[in-house]
Amino acid sequence: MALARAALAHHRARAVEAAEPIVDRWWDVDDLVGRHHLDQRLADAQHDIEVRNAEIEWRDEQRAAPPLVLSSLNLRLNNDGEHHSLGFAARLPENLGTSVELRAEVAAQDIDELRAWNGRVYAQVGYTDVAAWRPWLDYPLEFERGQAALRLWLTIAAGMPSAATADIALADVQTRLGAELPPLELASALGRISARRAGDGYELGTTKLTLAPRDGAPLPPLDFDVSWRPTGGRITANALELAPLARLGEALPLPAELRRATLELSPRGRLANLRYEWQGPLNAPAHYQARSRFLDLGVKPRETLPGFAGLAGTLEASEAGGRVQLDARGAELELPRVFADPRLAFDVLAGELAWRRDGTSLSVDVPSLTFTNADLSGNAFGSYAYTGDGPGVLDVSAVLNRADAKSLPHYLPLGALMGEKPRQWLVQGILAGEA
Repeated sequence: MALARAALAHHRARAVEAAEPIVDRWWDVDDLVGRHHLDQRLADAQHDIEVRNAEIEWRDEQRAAPPLVLSSLNLRLNNDGEHHSLGFAARLPENLGTSVELRAEVAAQDIDELRAWNGRVYAQVGYTDVAAWRPWLDYPLEFERGQAALRLWLTIAAGMPSAATADIALADVQTRLGAELPPLELASALGRISARRAGDGYELGTTKLTLAPRDGAPLPPLDFDVSWRPTGGRITANALELAPLARLGEALPLPAELRRATLELSPRGRLANLRYEWQGPLNAPAHYQARSRFLDLGVKPRETLPGFAGLAGTLEASEAGGRVQLDARGAELELPRVFADPRLAFDVLAGELAWRRDGTSLSVDVPSLTFTNADLSGNAFGSYAYTGDGPGVLDVSAVLNRADAKSLPHYLPLGALMGEKPRQWLVQGILAGEA
């Protein structure tokens, strides 16, 4: 049984019937709810109900929770035909936080018919200890600690939330989003989150959302938008810092294959002006288009994919192929399927690379690639073709402005690609020299 006690310093009612003040009285909340939604007859009879500077003590005997006292409570209810408004503000106990405020404007022919509600709601909660509310609230996830402040604007259509905007401020957060997942820890999170229903689809976005992992520097402010429908969707972002996001992703309830791939690839660097559109299911799109700028981009090699680090440039890609423009300083390539010593370091790496896919076949074309490092300098061009069977066929040509012959074995492809005998002949035949 839940009990509520109210001590009303001022009580005023203007309506057809006047209500006498109620001072220091206990109510059985189950009984009140049973009497037609907190005595709907009283609310219908009075256009304007106002309570000032009240104190309410809530006792929940079913949960065996300690009493919850809201003080300095101000309440106003207004009923004007189909239009209903609510204003509520109160001070929280010191161990929970500062204050709470709620305002609502609803239009409904029948206030008891939830599906008839249309209106707006505003809620504000000053800094509060989220974990300290557990005696009175059941959270859908494990919440160890955290401070939070919130401002929420909510639009209701046909009794359902249709749009929401929230300004959030979180500090010292530790939560767990799944029993098998590590804890998600944030030093802080600050920004705006918005969501909207649009027909059979949804839209979600952030504005200047700044996340600070507990063990790292704050991420750049994130402007992010995603919209999706059964037929496809779109994702845009101003900037994504990959390494800290990948670490945070370990604590998120993502598909197991995605979390495994992220762990193996260990992505790092920054994506900017990202845009990704797809048609069909997100995990298996029939068509997609992606484009982005990237800076200091790197991943580890995985399966047939090469590894790289320090790359900068632009990317355009689709299910049929794509193109990369490179303009990098201090870049590295890691090609274990191409070179015996797979890591190649470059002071300068600039040029263009394009690829095409057709079923299991892959063709890569490099019309021009300018490179400079301690061993050589020049320009390369070539192609690679993979039919889905065997190592593929590599055709590379280069014009060198400078080269140290001692380093030649480091830059020769594997014998399986260029032939063991030609490779051995070059390694044994060219021992020294500069060009």
